[in-house]
Amino acid sequence: MMTDGSGASQPEHNVDSPRSQANPPHRPVSYLRVALVVVPIGLLLLGATIAMQQQFQRDANAIERRVNNRIFNLASAAEHRLAPKFNDHDGNLVADPPTVAAKQIKPETLVFSYISGDDAERQGEVWQPLVDAIGKATGLPVEYVAFDDQQEQLTAMQEGRLHVVGLNTGTVPTAVNTCGFVPVCTLGRADGSYGYTMQIIVPADSAIKNIDDLRGERITFTSPTSNSGFRAPVVILMSDFGLHPIRDYGYGFSTSHAESVRRIVAGQVKVAPVASDMLDRTVALDGLDASKFRAIYESERFPPAALGYVYNLAPDIAEKIAALLPGFQFAGTSLEEEFAPSGVTQLVPVSYKDNWAVVRRIDDALAHVQDLTGEGSSATGN
Repeated sequence: MMTDGSGASQPEHNVDSPRSQANPPHRPVSYLRVALVVVPIGLLLLGATIAMQQQFQRDANAIERRVNNRIFNLASAAEHRLAPKFNDHDGNLVADPPTVAAKQIKPETLVFSYISGDDAERQGEVWQPLVDAIGKATGLPVEYVAFDDQQEQLTAMQEGRLHVVGLNTGTVPTAVNTCGFVPVCTLGRADGSYGYTMQIIVPADSAIKNIDDLRGERITFTSPTSNSGFRAPVVILMSDFGLHPIRDYGYGFSTSHAESVRRIVAGQVKVAPVASDMLDRTVALDGLDASKFRAIYESERFPPAALGYVYNLAPDIAEKIAALLPGFQFAGTSLEEEFAPSGVTQLVPVSYKDNWAVVRRIDDALAHVQDLTGEGSSATGN
């Protein structure tokens, strides 16, 4: 204890006491010092975030391009002309038959297949009358084989396991150029005419009134190999209306024209391009209400599915098939019931060079779809 001049005791002040340590003198905060620490860290974090976002966008764009290349079925330039292994001395754009007997195939059983897909199995029953007629004309047993996948169907042609085949419009050029498919005829009406249009349909009560209204919407295509269900509408929307996939509209696939029509009628999808003949058939066969949808666009006419044979089929067999197919009548058969709603009554002859010219132009346009859509698009395909 200490005393002052009056003799009273005073407490001692120990600078090392706990109380003294707990209450140091107050010093003002230096905001400049804080800023010098925080701001650089913030800038580093911001820079790292921007870099990560840019890398993410680059990765997303790269994935988008790869997906689009697959979805849009971009073909190499070689697939837009007859493969080098084929000859075309007469200039009809179709492979000539091999002149060497060793390269010709003469199967003990002919295999016939119609368009691949979910409906392929049922089509075997529909096309049985033609299967029977081919057997009678050639004197060979004929087997119908259903293919769920188009690539499997094309591979079977290349490997000599599929001999007579029906293909959808959009698949024909690929089959001709890579498999040696020889188109002979198509689905025709009683007067010999044929063809269908591509219609873009929407539910009857849709707010979509014209093509311009498709911006920002989702379009349901059928499959990437379909001419009217995918290829033609994509090209027409880009070339005629400036609407690019991904950038201007999202898309999805239904797998078939019939399924697209059903979903439109049920109000499950907003927009769907379909073939007019398939539209008529689906409405009739499924008993759908045609007042439930309307078309906002209709294209020029395209050739329907083509039927033909592989180029290396033995000449004596190929000639009999080529003579049978054109003019084959559907009356009184399951084919009549199947195709009557679209006015088809027979098979009529076609020229691949002339009648598929419009389809080849569409394929050529799709070969440049990557340039048309733009590689830097940041939208998604939905």
